[in-house]
This record gives sequence, C-alpha cells and structure tokens, in this order.
Amino acid sequence: MGAWSGFVRESPSAVYQKAQGAVTAKGLELKVALPGQSLTAEGGRAYRLVVLIILIILIWPVALIYYFTRKRTSLTIQIRPQGDGSQVQINTWGEKAQINTWGEKADEALGMITSGLTGQ
Repeated sequence: MGAWSGFVRESPSAVYQKAQGAVTAKGLELKVALPGQSLTAEGGRAYRLVVLIILIILIWPVALIYYFTRKRTSLTIQIRPQGDGSQVQINTWGEKAQINTWGEKADEALGMITSGLTGQ
C-alpha cells in the first residue's frame, strides 16, 4: 500500500489530467471519475499464481474461492483546490510480493503521478 499527500502549484484540472494519463498508461480501469475532483481505478486481483495453480490441480472449488476473495489492486486520488494550486491525496492498495505484476501497477501509477506533479 502506498500513499502520497501534498500541495502542488497546478490547477485541479491539470492534476486530474496527469493522474488520468498515468492510470490509463498502467492499464488500470477507471471506476469512478469526477473531473477535477477525484478518480478511482482498479486493476487485477492480488493472488499468488503458484498457490492458484496448486489449488486448481488439487481442489478446484477452493481455487475459485481463493481467486474471488482476493482484493483488487486500487488507486484513489482526491484533488481539492487550495489557493493558487491544489491539495492532492493519493492512496494505493496492492501487494508487491506477488508473482504477477498487477499489484505493482497501482504503486507504479502513484510514482508516475507524483513525479509528474512534483517535477522529480
């Protein structure tokens, strides 16, 4: 899980455009979007491929339960106008220690967004 909060000297609409670009570049699906205010995106489920394959081979009904009870990777961005810029809060959820890369996509998008906003 990653998080970032800070003030940037860009308008809420500019921040929203950068965030939306990073989310789509990482292959996350936009679930809720309020232009200039907030957006929520989701990716794949956070499961371990090895565990899933073993469960499919041994006990396939348990494999289905395992897969569908795993949380999805998600990213939420809140943007509020403040003075001559915007107050931005970004939260992500996703496991980095998994076999597939879906869990890392939200954290990678977080890195792209924050570097684009802070110029670093």
